[in-house]
Formats: sequence, C-alpha cells, structure tokens
Amino acid sequence: TKWSKQEALSIKLPDGLIASSSPVLSADKIEFKDSNLGFYFNSDPDNTDNLKFGLILYKKPIVNTFTFQLIGWESFDFFFQPPLLNVNPDGSTWENNGLGGISNRPVDVNNSYAVYHKTKKDHITGQTNYKTGKFCHIYRPKFIDANGKWVWANLNIVKGDYTITIPQK
Repeated sequence: TKWSKQEALSIKLPDGLIASSSPVLSADKIEFKDSNLGFYFNSDPDNTDNLKFGLILYKKPIVNTFTFQLIGWESFDFFFQPPLLNVNPDGSTWENNGLGGISNRPVDVNNSYAVYHKTKKDHITGQTNYKTGKFCHIYRPKFIDANGKWVWANLNIVKGDYTITIPQK
C-alpha cells in the first residue's frame, strides 16, 4: 500500500501451486509451504516500506516458469528497466545520458520494473503529494540454491501476469 493506503498492489499465489493453504510464521517471515515448494514474504529489514517475497524450491520443479497474478495492476503502468549500454564487472550498467553526465543502473535494477500510478502524480497544495507518482520498484528476482550459488531469473509483467523464469541449468 502507499499514500495512506489509498492504493495497493498485491500478488496472488496460483491456485494449487502449494498444497498447504495455512500460513506458518517463521522468524520474521510468513510462509506457505508443502514438501515441494514454499512461498514467503516479510518486511525488508533495510527498508520497512519494502516487502520481500520469494519462492523456496525444496525439489527441482518440473517447470522453470512460475506465473502469479497481480491484484490491482490496472491502476498502474509497469516500465521495464533494461540494462544500459555498458556493463561493469559487477553487472551494473552505465551510459552517457546525453546531458554531459553518466546514468548508472545497479545490477538488481537491470531487467526490473518501475511502477507508476496512471493518474496520481504531482502535487496540489492541501492534497496528497504523489510526487512523480512512483508506487514501487519491482527488482529482478535472484534465486539462491542450498550451496549458496545464485542466478538472476527473468521477470516479465504483462496485464497483471507476473512471470518468473529461472534459468534451466
């Protein structure tokens, strides 16, 4: 939610994805899980305005693509953030911005989405200040295995479908 709960964006687990529909409170996370798959969400300890969520794969899944439904997506525009032209050794990207400066994009912002409200922006004195209308940023997903190896997954958001594709290997 944002702007005194005037607007909300939610993510819905697909029906049947996880056999258990009873949430479990584990440390600072809320989890739904069965023997194959888990889904968790918790507040971000670095920024309480942020929410983190993720999939836990207890076994290698049959498919490497997962699609969730965003609830309330119709009120927002989702702007894909492609990598910039030049790549740094850490995976972040940069390019000349045409104004004599350089634009930088952190590695987790490459292939992510900036989410803006379609109509709420700017400020009228005495009313809510929506600033640019930016609601949130959906960073690209990172998957970490039991051995600590990790990989970036692909994220695609189209008409409320939030699809994550994990590299097959």
